[in-house]
Amino acid sequence: MHHEVSALCDVHLTAISPTEWRVTDQRTPEGDPYGVIGFIQMLDGRYEVTKLGAPGQRSYYPSLAAAKACFVRPAAFGPGIRRAQAGAEKPKAILL
Repeated sequence: MHHEVSALCDVHLTAISPTEWRVTDQRTPEGDPYGVIGFIQMLDGRYEVTKLGAPGQRSYYPSLAAAKACFVRPAAFGPGIRRAQAGAEKPKAILL
């Protein structure tokens, strides 16, 4: 299942090395393996995202903040929420 959260504040990054982060959903209890939703790795100056619901797919982002934001489902930035109030538009992946 493709797991995305509805608010950026629910996406938590834990550094597992100087260039790698585990991405978890803060709404799940600490230590619950179902809370892990993906990983981010810095490669060649960009951030590679692997979502657990799509392990064979990789997306690339120009910043760690943009990589983190990709775990928020698009509807969170949709009608009823002004993009300026949400902080920013949903970042787009870098296409290779």
